[in-house]
Amino acid sequence: VHLYLRNPGGPPADITDVELDGVSLAKALALTKKETSGFHPASIRFPGLPSPDLDRLIAAGEPVWWKADPVSIPAGGFGEIVIRLRRAPKAGAVMVKVMAGGSAVEARADAARPQPAFRGISFSPSLDKVFLYARHATGAAPIKVWIDGEDLTGRSTIAADRAVDVAAIVVRLDKPLAKGSFHCFQAAYADGSAAVAGSRAFADELVYGMWGYTNSGNDPEKNARDCLTNLANHNINVHMESIGNWGPFISSKAGFDFLDSIGIRRMVKWPGETRNPLYYFLMDEPDAHDYAVEGLPADKRLGALAQPLVEHGYRLRKRDPATAQLLNIDNTYKPENYYTYAQLPDVVCADPYYQEQLSNRYNQRAGWLGHFTKATSVYASALICRTAGAPKPLHIILNSVRHRGKASAFRMATPPEKRI
Repeated sequence: VHLYLRNPGGPPADITDVELDGVSLAKALALTKKETSGFHPASIRFPGLPSPDLDRLIAAGEPVWWKADPVSIPAGGFGEIVIRLRRAPKAGAVMVKVMAGGSAVEARADAARPQPAFRGISFSPSLDKVFLYARHATGAAPIKVWIDGEDLTGRSTIAADRAVDVAAIVVRLDKPLAKGSFHCFQAAYADGSAAVAGSRAFADELVYGMWGYTNSGNDPEKNARDCLTNLANHNINVHMESIGNWGPFISSKAGFDFLDSIGIRRMVKWPGETRNPLYYFLMDEPDAHDYAVEGLPADKRLGALAQPLVEHGYRLRKRDPATAQLLNIDNTYKPENYYTYAQLPDVVCADPYYQEQLSNRYNQRAGWLGHFTKATSVYASALICRTAGAPKPLHIILNSVRHRGKASAFRMATPPEKRI
């Protein structure tokens, strides 16, 4: 469920709670005291929710997590509420009430009504142009374009071809947007429908990143300098995570200066860990960690770490609103894991490693080999993740290592597999 709000004026509107069919999600998805993987899980199925409320939420689609962006909507500003449901509502529609700034706003969300949608939103490097990609089932072009409630059709170029179902829109702005600022985009069609989406404004160059490190030798600084220089020589512009014994150097002023000199930025977990961070890393593979959550049936654990990740994202946004947040999704509960988590961060990331799957099939689970006879399994996972997270940007991590097990080793990726 996506709900868009505008604060018409006055003081900032702080969003404190959302009700789904009359049940408070702040209470139903409150964080538990027991810790899993450094987070406190949340689920409507944990003890404490009255049975009538639990039944009502299950009938409404079983909410897994909810998020407000921004948490406080400034005067004249827009905000978005996202509620991730595990299933479609049984009644085909749900009522949503948002408590914001001492007031309540209600809306009806109809799951059965097909709607146009933005498949991608991106920005020029100077944030003075917006590129919108709007999908309509008929391939029609939108006739009106709004940003934050302002009609910018006259400043837009719209191109559509009925041979495809996505129209390309370029909007030229009077003044650049602020980095990391939240905005609401609308594209209206002649049939009365409209695509609507919220997005924060980021315009970093294409990310060609690398995970991993080398610890060869006993000098951590030399390891870091040699490895990162090698990455930069191969046109890699971001070191994503995993620093081994580099920590004291790579997090120092000397390390910051060195990264600047070779043109590599970093993804880190918290403000202050690097200069000019590209991303904050919310977590690695929450879907894999979900399985360790106790007190829930195995098929209801997926998404148990989502609400604490939302809360963690709030803390990061408060400290640094101008840096995007990334979440990496694994292969656990696939493909539902992608749908569960892809709308939560600013940037969606997944690691459907083909060579790792083949190695596991040949050495451990030969009966599953039929699922991975082609490297296009990576494309399938990427396509689902892209659809689930749209219009957010997507990163897919490709396997770049040779897997060495105790009993056997598996080959590196072939060139055709790399191209796929």
